[in-house]
Amino acid sequence: MRVSVHSGPITEELIASHTVVVATTLPRAEALRWNSFCRAQSPPVGYVQSTVHGAMGYAFVDFGPGFMVSELRSVLWAVGSAAAFEREHNMKREMCG
Repeated sequence: MRVSVHSGPITEELIASHTVVVATTLPRAEALRWNSFCRAQSPPVGYVQSTVHGAMGYAFVDFGPGFMVSELRSVLWAVGSAAAFEREHNMKREMCG
């Protein structure tokens, strides 16, 4: 596997020339645009969006229509753990966007 880092302007040609794209600091609208573009390619370009905000972060992964979550218990455990942490620390969840 060859890994490269790009720090200039992002173009459709650049994205289409890869099999997987990992984005870390894109604004939401731009991330949605590139995910849609990746999904429309044939074959689809894998898209990963991830960031960290202090102690919390997220990862969004889209490898196309053939990619399915096969271990739902892990997803539910993570969501349940986050909810328990929020209750324990008297925190309130806010959705941004």
